[in-house]
Order: sequence, then C-alpha cells, then structure tokens
Amino acid sequence: MNPWKKAFIGLAVCVGCFILFISFLFFTSLKRPEEIEKNTSVNAEGVEMEMVFTNKELENLLNLQLEKQSAPVRIQIEDLVILKGTVPILSYELPFEIQAEALSEEEGRIRLDIQQIKGESIRFPRGIVLAALSRVIDQSFLLIQADQNRILIDPSRFADGFSLSAEDINLKENRIVFKTRIDEKYLIQGNE
Repeated sequence: MNPWKKAFIGLAVCVGCFILFISFLFFTSLKRPEEIEKNTSVNAEGVEMEMVFTNKELENLLNLQLEKQSAPVRIQIEDLVILKGTVPILSYELPFEIQAEALSEEEGRIRLDIQQIKGESIRFPRGIVLAALSRVIDQSFLLIQADQNRILIDPSRFADGFSLSAEDINLKENRIVFKTRIDEKYLIQGNE
C-alpha cells in the first residue's frame, strides 16, 4: 500500500476518533451518584491518548455538565476555580462564591481544596453552605465533601464508552492534561 495512503488513513482514523470522543462527551448520559467513589477505567482494548485542555475549555465542559442537571451553579476557571450560584438555606436563597485550588488526584479525579466561601449579607458556617449545595447538585460527577472542605470532580463520569482522568493541572499556565481511553466498541472499524 502506498505510504501516503497509509498516512491519510491513519490521519482519518485519528480525526474520526477525536470527533467520536467529543460527541460522546457532549451527548451521553451521566452515571449514578453512588458510583462516584469507584475508579472506573475502561478495561477493554481501545485507544489511549493524552488531551490538553485550556482553563476556558475545561470551564465550558464543566458548565455544560451543570446545565444538563439544571444546577444553580456556574464555574469559572482562572488561577483558581470559582463556583458561583445560590443555595436555599432556611427561608433564604443565599448567593455564594467558592474559591478553590485545583489539584489532580491519583485516581484521575480533580480535587478542589476550598480556600474561601463568600456570601452576601448573611453569614452561614462553611459546612452549612456546602451541605446545602450538595442537596441541589446531582453528585454524579461533582461530589461535595463538606466534612473535608473539598469538592471532587470525576471526569470519568462525563460519558459512557471512554475513561477520562486528570493527569496534570496547572491553571496558572492555562494547561490541564487528561488521559483518555476509548473503548474499542466505540471506534470505527476499517477494512484493510
């Protein structure tokens, strides 16, 4: 076979895999909240690759997941991760802003260590705000651990058919590296 033809087919397969990955990322359903503690990597044969996101790309991806849930929270990513929204506490609708530092964990999750929680006018303890937030967010990919003062984001919960895990997070350099493995049953099989 002509080497140019092999190169073209290889490139077409790579582009097809990327398009398939993005499609699954945006159009598949989320997994159940009680499964968040398990590390679910795809064990079947497939394609493994590294993906690099910018802060804005990850912000858009996370906000898309929150919009699917109709969550009253939006995320902004700069040097810190900022969650803004409102939570019902007693008879109040409390506006809040959470500032957190993002770190990658060994399991491929993103850990947000909370540095500060701001609210308007009425001050509630941090634990109460986090507990109220955990009641209004479907915790399938975003788990609030009020007792540990942190939030876990599990990117492997974004879609079925592939495993996405955080490898390196450097928000100051605008670079977030993920490793992904796409299950072979989701890949387009070509004839050789």
